[in-house]
Amino acid sequence: MTTRTNVNSIRPKSSGEERLVVPWEASGIFADSAVIKNKPGLLGGIIVTVTGEGTADSVKVWDSPDATTTGDVELARITLAAGTNLGQQAVVMFPSPGVYAHLGIYVEMSAGAVLEYELYYR
Repeated sequence: MTTRTNVNSIRPKSSGEERLVVPWEASGIFADSAVIKNKPGLLGGIIVTVTGEGTADSVKVWDSPDATTTGDVELARITLAAGTNLGQQAVVMFPSPGVYAHLGIYVEMSAGAVLEYELYYR
């Protein structure tokens, strides 16, 4: 018995296609600055939640493999105003395929911030 296949329907996936089928990873919930990934990757989104009362607080996402941001590129910034309601969330999801981080993903919290965040990345 001979089996025929359509050679056009069978082809190996390129590394870019493989990257798009991998599900987003959740960083877990952080309340401090942290290196999320120390190698290249994709930033898919971020959720920031107010956990207390304070001043205007910011979360910055950097294209950086470590906590040193000198000369690195800021990929995203979320600032929540002073007096924002406890439990209020800011949700930012980027269009597919996400924002490419060439070096890594580092999240910086403003000093004394009363926020938590969860990042989605590949």
